[in-house]
Amino acid sequence: MSTSISGAVAVDQLGQYDFPIAALCLSLRGFGYACFYFHGFFATGVKLTNPAQDPVAFSTASDLSVLNSKQNQYSTNIDNATGKIQVQESTLGSITTMLQSVRDVAIQANNAAQNGTSLSALTDQLDQLQKALAGQMNATDERGEYLFSGTAAREKPYDASGQLNPALDSTSPSFQNVTSVKLAISDQQSVAINQPAGQIFQLSSSATTGGNASIHYDPARKSPDYLSKCAKRY
Repeated sequence: MSTSISGAVAVDQLGQYDFPIAALCLSLRGFGYACFYFHGFFATGVKLTNPAQDPVAFSTASDLSVLNSKQNQYSTNIDNATGKIQVQESTLGSITTMLQSVRDVAIQANNAAQNGTSLSALTDQLDQLQKALAGQMNATDERGEYLFSGTAAREKPYDASGQLNPALDSTSPSFQNVTSVKLAISDQQSVAINQPAGQIFQLSSSATTGGNASIHYDPARKSPDYLSKCAKRY
């Protein structure tokens, strides 16, 4: 039997919680009186149809409905964040592997035993790696939004030459005040699910070293394992 309040707030929603009614009553300060009534409603099937019937019980049921809805939203956010971060982690892993390959090729090219033919072959390898890196750093999700463009998800992070999009570059006059996209996973915690490329990648070049690249993580970023632990709370 469904026991409802005003035809919308279901009293039997309390049964969705993983702890007993007694524990629920203890955890809700000042709501013991209402919990006593709820216990009776479970047994009798009596319905609260308006606040005047029992203001305290009605208010408590409404609060619990809001709490349940909020927890469901946090659970959904955790699932969404986990999926997006897993894709980004995989992409960053591929980028790291490619950067290592670039380093290896650079070391080979610096060997005095190389000749024109072998150096030309190494140059071709670097060209291929550059294109592959650009593809990974400009990767998109299932909706066609770039993984590393923050709130400007439709802005392509890098051009074919590896130059950062001015709209995503905080040092550029064309910067669009792009920030990280975050999802709330609790009342006091949120996680970054899309960060601007300029905050993650640092690319530079020089005549002496040939260039360098590195990947940086935002402190607000959470790992899929961390999010998995958070999900267990809901």
